[in-house]
Amino acid sequence: MLVGFSDFIIGMEPYMDRTSRSVSSYRRFGTRIGSIAVAAATAIGIGSAQSGDPSSRWFGYVAAGKSFYILGSEQARLGSEIAFGRVLDEPRLHRRFGPSVRIVETVYGLGTIGQDGRWANTPSLALGVEYGVRFTNPLSSWFIEPGIGLQDQSHTSRDLPSNLNSTPIINAGRFLRADHREFIGVRWLHISNGNTTRHNRGQNQMMLMVGFSL
Repeated sequence: MLVGFSDFIIGMEPYMDRTSRSVSSYRRFGTRIGSIAVAAATAIGIGSAQSGDPSSRWFGYVAAGKSFYILGSEQARLGSEIAFGRVLDEPRLHRRFGPSVRIVETVYGLGTIGQDGRWANTPSLALGVEYGVRFTNPLSSWFIEPGIGLQDQSHTSRDLPSNLNSTPIINAGRFLRADHREFIGVRWLHISNGNTTRHNRGQNQMMLMVGFSL
């Protein structure tokens, strides 16, 4: 009986090691996330205080989708996202492009499920910050929003071998009311380490999003 129990313990060692690595990875991720969250909240708070613009508006959205091989991703990775941020007027942009152009600052959390280095499905959590410009058609309710950001993820994978990645984005959608309170749209999120480490296949998330403004 003792021999059988010993065999069981030996057989469980690979799983125990994997669990230990996973817990350690999440702890390191938690530390990084805390630093990024504080920095992002401070930056947005300082920006809000400096802008003094009563037309600045806070918003939030949820999004879900997946990455596709045809867009450069190495694996079909499912993803879901929750975000908050603010839209604010920028006088210099208004003078050049008109009042339909605004700055967008966003902080988001992204959860994905993809394959790790051993081709095993592994969940990963990420926190990201974005800075974009929203162009709204003054004659309709449509908008497009290009931007750039950074993202820190809890686990590396075959298509994303580094924790810190750059994130170019393009959002496009339509406001559902004249006061621009609610909107729906599509979101393209490219995640890449910019060839700062080995193999950099990257990931392209295509998501549907639903949002609202406060």
